[in-house]
Amino acid sequence: KQCETQRVIVGQKRLEWQKRITEDYENYTSALSRGFQSNPQNSVLLSAQLGKYWEATGKLNEAAHWLPIAINHASLVPLKTQNTLHLKQLSLLNMQGNYQKMEKQKAITLKLCQQLKDPRFEAEYCNLVGLAETDQRNYKSANHILEKGLMLAQKAQDSNLKSYLLLNLGHLASYQAKI
Repeated sequence: KQCETQRVIVGQKRLEWQKRITEDYENYTSALSRGFQSNPQNSVLLSAQLGKYWEATGKLNEAAHWLPIAINHASLVPLKTQNTLHLKQLSLLNMQGNYQKMEKQKAITLKLCQQLKDPRFEAEYCNLVGLAETDQRNYKSANHILEKGLMLAQKAQDSNLKSYLLLNLGHLASYQAKI
């Protein structure tokens, strides 16, 4: 069963999307459990799609369980999907405050982003790394990374990602003003 997580969903549609996945969530996790044994490629694809759901609903334990398994089978899927998995893993490590593991993940993810030559993925990478730098109070580095991400989001013509980056730059400016 496919889920609608590839595009950004906001407002009421996002709530409806989350509700539909939540109602069928047992089936998704059951499919993952069985699928990594019988059809790992489909399970990797499902994990990549559920990554946005796990992030949106705060199911960090689920993400921490399934993403590494999916990443171990990532060679079965296209580079774009591999990159999505690694970006979700990077996001998870950032949300957990696990900056030590994040350093290794950053190198892997950046390499995949650069191989894709898609500014949208690089912009998302910059957003995640910029957030981590902000959390660690590396404000100068965070500003540089988020500005680069903003340029990439503009190049990709991704207005949602551009909005996130602008929001994060605004938060960063307010943190800097407090010191």
